[in-house]
Amino acid sequence: MRAYLREPIVIPFVLGQTSLSVSIKIMRLSDGYWFDFNDSTFKNSGWVSDVASMSSDDNTVFTYAWTTPDAQDKYQPVFIDNDAVYQSAGEIVEVYGGTVFTVQTDVTNTATTFKTDLPPATDNFYRAPSLVKILKGALIGQTRKLEVVANNPYIGATKFIKLAESLTAEPLDDGSVRCVVINE
Repeated sequence: MRAYLREPIVIPFVLGQTSLSVSIKIMRLSDGYWFDFNDSTFKNSGWVSDVASMSSDDNTVFTYAWTTPDAQDKYQPVFIDNDAVYQSAGEIVEVYGGTVFTVQTDVTNTATTFKTDLPPATDNFYRAPSLVKILKGALIGQTRKLEVVANNPYIGATKFIKLAESLTAEPLDDGSVRCVVINE
């Protein structure tokens, strides 16, 4: 499974037998550290909680909603059937080169410039030839290049991003529009 940085994903596990309780552990493959679900960090020891319960449906499909870290790496989910004391490795989650963000409410948003929840405070951290792609919302699939540095494509203090070409409409700023900025 591939995902972008900071992307909310759902990790599925089809058990194929009746179980009342399945948990998940997540290992970062680059160093073998395990995810601490208490503080959302990877550690080699000292976890408060290195397992989390998974939700299930009537078809014995268990799921866990996870927001990927801000680091390119590969992550190995391990599923634990708590009833049968059985463990199984899931599909590796490969997190790669783009940072997911949500369009934020602001009266000055336009089809070219809009407020984000991107973390960097550095001006022009994102710039041409980087791309912005709409992942969710009415404008899904639209992809545009960012402005060049001379035109201030990203303002760290305000979190505004500026595209070189307009989207077909202003992205909604109700928290439902998810995008990714891909540094080229």
